[in-house]
Amino acid sequence: MKTVRTWGLALIFMLVIAAVVVAIPVVPRMVEDWRRCGEAYDRIEAALTPVDLVESRPPGVVAHGELVSSCDTDDYFASIEQSYRPGSSREQVEPHYREAALRHGWRRVADEGSCFEKDGVAFSLLMAGDEYVVGASTVSCDGL
Repeated sequence: MKTVRTWGLALIFMLVIAAVVVAIPVVPRMVEDWRRCGEAYDRIEAALTPVDLVESRPPGVVAHGELVSSCDTDDYFASIEQSYRPGSSREQVEPHYREAALRHGWRRVADEGSCFEKDGVAFSLLMAGDEYVVGASTVSCDGL
């Protein structure tokens, strides 16, 4: 019985050593991804202050699903977006975001369209069928 116990402890020890050997090169990359994505999210948050255009919505509009955030760890582009259902408020959607963005220092990138930029962050509005999506990203309007 003692041999089995010793073999079991040796196997556990080898598995722990193998996990450490695998984790050594992975952990610094994970820390760097966390840091750089965090910096990108901080830029988005700073640009959305004092008015969070992603959370803002005209009266009668209902959020559809959860707020989604992502960060591409190849180039550290971060984004957040939220889907909404406008209901009878559909014609109020674009003017609501345009006026709020312009009032809070965002600049419209093109005469047509709904993409604005501020401090290296792009804010966009995409109407699609019976819902729309608003998002903020560290990708410029040209890259969206």
